[in-house]
Amino acid sequence: MMSSNYLVSVLENHCFYVKSEICLHGKVIHNRFKLDTGCAYSTIPFRVLYNVSHNTALQYKQIAITSNLKFQRSYGVSDTEQTKQRDKELIADHRLLECSALKFIHKNIPMVLNGYALMHDIAVNYDRTSNILIGMDILKDFDFHCGKSEENGKYIFLGCLKEKINQDYFDTLYQHFGYKKV
Repeated sequence: MMSSNYLVSVLENHCFYVKSEICLHGKVIHNRFKLDTGCAYSTIPFRVLYNVSHNTALQYKQIAITSNLKFQRSYGVSDTEQTKQRDKELIADHRLLECSALKFIHKNIPMVLNGYALMHDIAVNYDRTSNILIGMDILKDFDFHCGKSEENGKYIFLGCLKEKINQDYFDTLYQHFGYKKV
């Protein structure tokens, strides 16, 4: 189920995955991303995206630092208060290369998710090896619906950027969920 007029993903192992194409650092990469409505901020772990070593990723992190890309700290559920305090100190000491919690904001990055093209700011972490997540910072710009498709009986995610809502999207909403444009 691919369309350039809307984004659709079928639930797989209790997750919505999408085949992705993204252009970062001048190179187009194909990978698999996870749509995660429970994730506040999308994060692209560079090492997973490019399948590179930690040392190679650190070279790109250095480029992000010297390019003065805006960054923010990001933590997972297993990060401790000690880790967070250490990271604050590393940042205060301008030892950004050593701080693994940083994600750098890359502006207007083109990507294609299951055939649906969009451009968005993304945050890239150069140290971690977690899942590639598309979270609510991006999904909030979509009109999207999740549910059991009346057409095929599968649980699906169906969405379209609010600024690009089109008749094909409305027709597909009706086809899968019985929703009509009012």
